[in-house]
Amino acid sequence: MTSTGSHQVQRTAAAPRRTRRLRVLAGAIGTLVVLGTAACGGGDSEDGSRTFSNAPTPTFGQPTTTPPPKPYVVKFVEQPNCQVRGIRDERIQNKITCGQLMVPEDRSDPGRKTVALQVAYIESTNPNKQPDPVLYLEGGPGGSALASLELWTIPPTPLLGDRDLIIMDQRGTGYSEPRFNCNYELTLVGTGESTMTAGAFADEQAQAVMDCFKRLNAGAYQLSAYSTIDAAADIEDLRKYFEIEKLNLFGISYGTRLALQYMNDFPDSVRSAVLDSSYPAEPNLFAEGPINGWRALDAVFSACADNPTCNRANPDLVGALIQVINQLDAEPFTFKAQKL
Repeated sequence: MTSTGSHQVQRTAAAPRRTRRLRVLAGAIGTLVVLGTAACGGGDSEDGSRTFSNAPTPTFGQPTTTPPPKPYVVKFVEQPNCQVRGIRDERIQNKITCGQLMVPEDRSDPGRKTVALQVAYIESTNPNKQPDPVLYLEGGPGGSALASLELWTIPPTPLLGDRDLIIMDQRGTGYSEPRFNCNYELTLVGTGESTMTAGAFADEQAQAVMDCFKRLNAGAYQLSAYSTIDAAADIEDLRKYFEIEKLNLFGISYGTRLALQYMNDFPDSVRSAVLDSSYPAEPNLFAEGPINGWRALDAVFSACADNPTCNRANPDLVGALIQVINQLDAEPFTFKAQKL
């Protein structure tokens, strides 16, 4: 892993693609610019930034209702003192470029505010690697992809065998700025009470989340701009900057919903996609969670009933579950828990 000072890199159309890319990936990342192609009407400015717009071109599913964005400027800022945990571990064999992709908070009003998306570009050591990297999309929503950097690098994931790997914390999460969380409100749940029922605890948690939303919504940031559609446009900015023709997407849980959104909005930018624990756009997680949970239990009960060995050992799983629920309703179980 190498490191360079923070600086702005000016890029010209005549520089070879491979040379420019390797120059960028040689160290911890300074100020760089998303490439605007001729089709996007991009152009260099004196500070090395580029101006373009990211208009989605969906080909399947529901078309996006986002209005076409105005032209906007995107930069990539290298970080010689990258704060991502574990990035300086001596056991890491791969070069890692660390930096922030600076994009508009609201692409319909690009001059209002900028958000900084934390990126780690991990290079494959294979001299004959493929040109299309893998982009990992974390779940949640709200999880930090970069919080577990060591899982990808110590030892190197097989994905790095013949491709580079890009990890980026989505807007509003992880190491990206701003980072939204409700830690303040949630630490107040249960304050001053020695015993709480599960229902009372859940009610206080729900109120804490609502209080958190009010606090964040009253702040300087436009929460409506932190959507899946906006995050998909962020990925397209990233792809254009690194001059990647097509991406291989690897999403888990909510990351699969983001992958599907990106595939819908920018289909020509995707070579392949792995959707692990798919979470499509149609389901409402909160409304359908309880019935989906029961459906999963019912599938277990049915499978056990159809298996002679399991059925002999557990002849009435449904009745056993109902018995436990009734018993806990009558005599709640009390246990000690440490506040988070």
